[in-house]
Amino acid sequence: MIAPSRRRPRLLLPEDHAVARAALRGGSGTRSSAAGRRRRAVAEALRSDAAWRLLRDRVWVPGDDALRELLEEQLGMPARLAAALRVRVPFRKPMLQVLSAEGDVIAYAKVAWNDVTAANVRAEHQALLAFADAPDAHLRTPEVVAMVEHRGFPVLVTRPMPEGVRRYRAGEVAAMPPEVVGLGDLRVFGRSGDAVLAFPRIRTLGDLELLPPDVQFGLALANRAVEAHRHQGNGRMVYATAPATLRGIPEPQAVTAIDPTQHADVLIVAPIAGGMR
Repeated sequence: MIAPSRRRPRLLLPEDHAVARAALRGGSGTRSSAAGRRRRAVAEALRSDAAWRLLRDRVWVPGDDALRELLEEQLGMPARLAAALRVRVPFRKPMLQVLSAEGDVIAYAKVAWNDVTAANVRAEHQALLAFADAPDAHLRTPEVVAMVEHRGFPVLVTRPMPEGVRRYRAGEVAAMPPEVVGLGDLRVFGRSGDAVLAFPRIRTLGDLELLPPDVQFGLALANRAVEAHRHQGNGRMVYATAPATLRGIPEPQAVTAIDPTQHADVLIVAPIAGGMR
């Protein structure tokens, strides 16, 4: 089912009503507060049969559903799929919520569909494996179930986070080790932008070796994203942007990698097409 409608698609939900409501409630602890409230409100509204009758649009997959069957093979049980629908941009990878026939969230699957998203999925896979091998990690990360391929691109399958785990809020420097003096933002500008990726700022490069493995990989993951977009080409540029001062707004500096010792955010932009006629 498509919610709220085919003209304004936001969610793709299973046909089974109970499983669809479970999909909306699942993973609330790792979502933003606003997103969690919206999904819980929709789940409550869908307790009514009248609300279900408003969801008239359906998507049918003709023949075998190869991706679902691949996930069922890795998980060893029948599966139902749900997803949040967003604007398609080259750096955004779909994430499927995988549920059992009873409505339990049993996994998540990040599905690459081009070279950029493939690089991001492989980088995330390596980062999750590194986190799992770090006994002193400060952050909890999803358990990797499998790394498989679908239509020539990688699909990363992970277990859901435990119910007690809550989303890390960007800007919580107090949760970081003492070597971290702040957090920088990596932003990718496209037709609709994307979620901000935070990376640690430190005083000197020597402090980098003192950081816990999970914090080091936060910086490494941001740099991998920068490298992936630079290799994509198409005129994409990476700029470090320092905050404004009393003297004015500093000129953005083109960079090839993130320098964590600089008090600057990083923007990835593409050339603007069109112009005056």
